[in-house]
Amino acid sequence: MRAILQSALKIHLILIKNSETVTRAYQAMKNRKSRAPEQVSTILERVLSSLNLGIKVKQYRIWEVWDSVVGEAIARQAQPKQIRAMVLWVTVSSSTWMQQLEFMKRQIVERINERIGEKVISDIRFRIGEITREE
Repeated sequence: MRAILQSALKIHLILIKNSETVTRAYQAMKNRKSRAPEQVSTILERVLSSLNLGIKVKQYRIWEVWDSVVGEAIARQAQPKQIRAMVLWVTVSSSTWMQQLEFMKRQIVERINERIGEKVISDIRFRIGEITREE
């Protein structure tokens, strides 16, 4: 849940930074000929695509699917922390887990991309750190 809220906050901050583009999207929507109601998902998709945020939103879904993609045992020892340039950075609890996950890296990348339905990451990098999990 925390990851979803963080994603929503990041999107909100990006929207604020790109308020001119959002204003143009709003004006375009306001000037539509048809006044029939539109689904929120349709409007959001249009705004996100105008801001080129579609891939970012999909990338942040990794936090939602991580546990089911890697399994509970691995999820207790490794958690995604950030994404930079299509590279997912994952914090692991120990060097032993880091080495094991290096062997599984390609498979994890494929599973994540398959689960999300699009290539959202191209590589994974691991670093040792403290694992914090919400229960």
